[in-house]
Amino acid sequence: LWAQWYVFFMKFFILFLFLILNFQSLTKAEDKINSLFGVKLNDDISKYAEVENGKLTVGFSEKIFTFQDKFLKINRDETFAAYGIRTDKNYKVKVLNAAKIFKFKNNFTDSKCIEEKENYISILSDELGLDNSKFKNFYRKSIHKETLERSGNVLWNDSNYVYIDNDEKFRLSVFCSYQKKNSQIVNYLFVSWMTENYYRNNVIPRFEIIDKFDKDFILKFL
Repeated sequence: LWAQWYVFFMKFFILFLFLILNFQSLTKAEDKINSLFGVKLNDDISKYAEVENGKLTVGFSEKIFTFQDKFLKINRDETFAAYGIRTDKNYKVKVLNAAKIFKFKNNFTDSKCIEEKENYISILSDELGLDNSKFKNFYRKSIHKETLERSGNVLWNDSNYVYIDNDEKFRLSVFCSYQKKNSQIVNYLFVSWMTENYYRNNVIPRFEIIDKFDKDFILKFL
């Protein structure tokens, strides 16, 4: 009888230990996204830029200030050519953006953005300990009047990782955007790290989720 209880206890203990270790691993993975390019969300902008360099940005449902790359004191990745930070009215960091532009030699037939998007998601997953399978894909088109007036039609192909840290929800998004400038299609790879409130208040209202699109749709829409 004692032997049976011992076997039962050991099985229970091993199961308990397995669950604890996996829970700690999950918590650790999500907690590790507390800094990206040396920036932490909800910090005061004074850690990364002079408050006077912020520009009030139109087209959002709330008061948003944008700080351009040249004013930022952050850690840069050579993958990206430009960076930007947006804050709320109290100058608390709510979104960090990194961007890379793609130029086309063959009338938009040689874009590598999607391939690089998937590659960078793998890099982020490895470096931050994220579960790659938790990234959810969306396709969007711009619908916001001021966005259309400023940038024309815009398409997004984005992959999003949502997590909770200290009871607050955050979103890491890697996406390819498409728009037209001077009769030429411009393609960007973006990494955008933001609070969920920013996403709901300032991203969702500006875009409509649509069916998956291809090159033909992009050319026609833009």
